[in-house]
Amino acid sequence: MLARQNTVEKAIPTSPAFFAKQINRCQNAGHYKNERVTGRMNILKNKTAWLFLILSLLFGVSYQALDIHIQENGLLVEPFFLIPLAWLCLFISAFFFIKNFYKKKFPKKSTPKT
Repeated sequence: MLARQNTVEKAIPTSPAFFAKQINRCQNAGHYKNERVTGRMNILKNKTAWLFLILSLLFGVSYQALDIHIQENGLLVEPFFLIPLAWLCLFISAFFFIKNFYKKKFPKKSTPKT
């Protein structure tokens, strides 16, 4: 024989205070819609850093891909300007990543106006 299970139906709360408490709990847990958007915005704040990193990689790859040769008169032909540009973009990218990391880690404390 199958044992009967006790099924107790709980009343579903419909009070505004209950819903306010649920929303507050979701906000604190980071599940609220605005929290997710804020998390995405932190990634987008690094747009400049990502741009310079991609430029740095692009300059490095294009230096390797372009033809380097020696002319008949002994002159070396190479796109040398791409090397310092790649390093410059890499350092600028690192600067922005570090700056944004410290901004996120140590936010500015606002002082209340009196």
